[in-house]
Order: sequence, then structure tokens, then C-alpha cells
Amino acid sequence: MSGSVVDRDIFGNPIEQAGERRGRPKHKPTEQSRMVVQVMSAVNKRNGEIAEAIGISEPTLRKAYKSELHNGRAQIRAEVLFRMMEQVRAGNVSAMNLILRQFDQADVTEAARYFDGAEPPQPRQTQIGKKEAAAEAATTAGVGTDWGDDLHPGGLKLN
Repeated sequence: MSGSVVDRDIFGNPIEQAGERRGRPKHKPTEQSRMVVQVMSAVNKRNGEIAEAIGISEPTLRKAYKSELHNGRAQIRAEVLFRMMEQVRAGNVSAMNLILRQFDQADVTEAARYFDGAEPPQPRQTQIGKKEAAAEAATTAGVGTDWGDDLHPGGLKLN
């Protein structure tokens, strides 16, 4: 038992105060475990496989490594591009060719959006709720049918 002696029980035995908390200690992510999650997430591994690799449960993985799971691929790609730019600045010709190829690919992808007839995404139109839809439908109920004005009390139109 770990704790400090506070008092003695009725038999004279020391009573030790319980530790800070009961149960298993909270998982603390390390830099190495974060990198493992990023890399495995970047290559589309299942959460179960990633959790097994670092020795934790899936709920703990989702809780402690949320950013790495959702942004792993983008984070790895950004770091690779950053390192590549460092090599370009150092004068590495191979890195220069690779980074130019990346830029060209990005330009081709961007151009393809416009030349393939794909239109830029339109803003979403707001949808009306079911009560508003029912009220709108009620104003035109019976128009163009045999019911005619029978749906309006006293033959009066509401609008």
C-alpha cells in the first residue's frame, strides 16, 4: 500500500490513506505513440488495429488521439512537404524536381475542376421545416380539384 499513516484503527494497526485515485491510470499519449497513430491513420488502418499497435482500447484511442485520427494523412503530407522544401532551400536538385511535380499535379487537379465541366459547389439552400411546409400546403389545398372552396370554412379564402 502506498499512502501516509493518518491514524490507527481499534487494534492499533496503522490506517493508510488511499492513493490519489482508484482504478487504472489515465492514458498519456507520447510523441512516439502520436506518430504511430498518424502514420497508421494515413495509410487507412482500422481503429482496432491502431489501438492494438499502441496497446489501448478503441474508445481510449478515439478520445486521446482524435486529431491524429482525423488529420493524420494531412499532417504527414504537410510534414513531408515541409522537409522537401528544406531540401530545396539547401539546393537538393532531386527535391526541387519532386516539389515541382507536386505543384504541377496540384495545378492539373485545379484545372480539371473547371475544364471537365464540373461547376463549383453551390451554396446549400435552406430547407423549410415540416410545420412551415404543412402551412404552405394548406394555403393552396383544394386548388385545381373538385374540392375547390369546400376546404375553406364558409367559402371564405384565408389569404
